[in-house]
Amino acid sequence: DGGPGGGPHLSYWCLWNFVNVAYEQLRALHAVDSPLNAAMLPLDQEDGSADSGQASQGQEEAASTERKRKEQLKFEVMRFLLGTCVQFATRQTKIVSHRSPQCDGLQVRGFTLQSHWNRDWLLCPFTFCERRVFTNGNGRDPMYLYFRSGAGDDGLGRWFINSEVTGEGWGYAISATPDLKAGGWYTSDGKLVRCPQVKVEHCKASGGHRGLGVSVSGCTDEGGQSASDNGLYLLQPPCFDVGGKSHYIKPAGANQAGGGKRHLVWCGPDAAGDPNRWKVCDVCDDSLGSSIQSVSNDLVGSYEALPDDELVPGVTMVLHFTSSPETSQKPKRRVARDLRRGGG
Repeated sequence: DGGPGGGPHLSYWCLWNFVNVAYEQLRALHAVDSPLNAAMLPLDQEDGSADSGQASQGQEEAASTERKRKEQLKFEVMRFLLGTCVQFATRQTKIVSHRSPQCDGLQVRGFTLQSHWNRDWLLCPFTFCERRVFTNGNGRDPMYLYFRSGAGDDGLGRWFINSEVTGEGWGYAISATPDLKAGGWYTSDGKLVRCPQVKVEHCKASGGHRGLGVSVSGCTDEGGQSASDNGLYLLQPPCFDVGGKSHYIKPAGANQAGGGKRHLVWCGPDAAGDPNRWKVCDVCDDSLGSSIQSVSNDLVGSYEALPDDELVPGVTMVLHFTSSPETSQKPKRRVARDLRRGGG
């Protein structure tokens, strides 16, 4: 996998960048004076009895809990470290100047659910997956139109409209084909709908902290839901709380639908300004999106999700070109000015 921005055909240059950055990060992480390394090492075991040299049952349980906590901490640190290495090594490429003509923007027309996208989008000063990136020029809440390699059922990649340029997670709109000018886009109005069949209930769980957990059932492969969200979520120790509330984890492959690990966590207000809610996410926050979320502050109660995306045909996208390198500098200055003013 080429990773975010690397594409399906990762270059040796990107690969060795990743190796070099990962090596330096791992070396710094495991340095003798590293506070992170110290925090991830289990505490030394003390003899519980001078006579027998055997630790008491209570000490063994405490040691087991401590070891699991340290292992989880190291997993999260390593996940963040490697993700940073991938982004640093493969994410963005500086645009190389070419002789005329040069693209300086994109005219977008035909969106019905998001009519505010029907405008001239501005060219960004970087590329992603070796393709141009465009922005709507809104300095407060910018949206980006970019190509993501490997996306789509056919693996040929898709164009995305999203609030950030990333190789993971969902998007506000996704092209039906790899062709920017093909015209079909999948999107929705972004309004969540109730999922009356979804049930979230407290239950006993032998693998959970204090033998507790949460059962999730009724999720289907429709809209923002996923059948792999169903299953038993284990309560984690208080040290893994998120947002001051309990953290529940469903291990990978823990139900018939399969799927990776899922987290049921309390999330703060999102980019759209929606209030705090309980959400099922791929990681321990909603930075990569979420599937279902609670309607209220209650963990046990009603849940909602995004509906299925609708195919919007007839969307037109026309590239704008300048005639010379000299005039191509003007749009770049206009991009910076528009972003500062918050509009174009």
